[in-house]
Amino acid sequence: MELHKLVMYVIEEEFTEHHYEHVECPEKFTV
Repeated sequence: MELHKLVMYVIEEEFTEHHYEHVECPEKFTV
């Protein structure tokens, strides 16, 4: 179960990181 938590945490971190990159890029190009 602990391993599952760790895996979900890593996936969530990566997803969040990529999400912010995609969100910030368009804003920078727009401004």
